[in-house]
Amino acid sequence: MFSCEYDVVVVGGALDQGMQPLGSAQFERAIAVNTLAPLDGTLRALLLETYRLVNDTNRLLEKLTHQTPQDPRGAARTAQQTRS
Repeated sequence: MFSCEYDVVVVGGALDQGMQPLGSAQFERAIAVNTLAPLDGTLRALLLETYRLVNDTNRLLEKLTHQTPQDPRGAARTAQQTRS
């Protein structure tokens, strides 16, 4: 999967240069058209777990992007304040 190759490059970059969100569009397309159905159950589970981890990583990156020394909770606090 090309997205995974891209993600390896993104994760391997210098931390002081920021980080682009990891690619997940290929996972979403594969799930939408049921491409994973014919795969062995173990492989399908590994791919779905990878998709989950990519999304978790993107959420963490988004949160870290909005952290400040004054508010280390970052994006989670901003979202909570918005709902109040």
